[in-house]
Amino acid sequence: MHAADARRTVGAVMLRADSTIDFAKTRWSLGGLLFGRWALARGRTVYKPRWRSGRMAALLAAQLHRPLAVLELDRRLLWVYRDRFYWDDECLGERDVEALVADRERRSRRRLERAHALLAAESGGAESAAAGREGIVLEVKRRVWERCSGRCVECGSDRLLEFDHVIPLALGGSNGERNLQLLCAECNRAKGDGL
Repeated sequence: MHAADARRTVGAVMLRADSTIDFAKTRWSLGGLLFGRWALARGRTVYKPRWRSGRMAALLAAQLHRPLAVLELDRRLLWVYRDRFYWDDECLGERDVEALVADRERRSRRRLERAHALLAAESGGAESAAAGREGIVLEVKRRVWERCSGRCVECGSDRLLEFDHVIPLALGGSNGERNLQLLCAECNRAKGDGL
């Protein structure tokens, strides 16, 4: 079985970031027809379509708010969203791309928060474990609530929310703001099952 077929059978959705492609202004022309237009380029390879400056400005403004398909190549779509490019092998829709990018950003934020919490726990040692037994300070709870916008960081629910330790207290985590997040009861239970 081909690797791409295997990915499809398990239901994996493929959206790959591509930092090697960008918009570039064309420098040469064919009879003056292409001068000053914008195109997608990777190294010396320039792809079609080409956009005039006015259309390019509109495209750049729109992609900040929603994903835009800008190129189809070998049955793959190239999307631009929030100044980043993504290849799609699965014929995704605009909302699918938006959801996957949001999920990627959320996971990246959580990974960074977890790394900061681990660093704080390692430098705090026994002090952080002792502080954990005292409970979460009200001001810290308020800041975590505001940072998470009163919603579960995993699913976005605003019901049955709990303060979750990114690094559990038993593993050296603290009650500090960087080590706390909001999870709904269901997501918190699922996280606990995965530890």
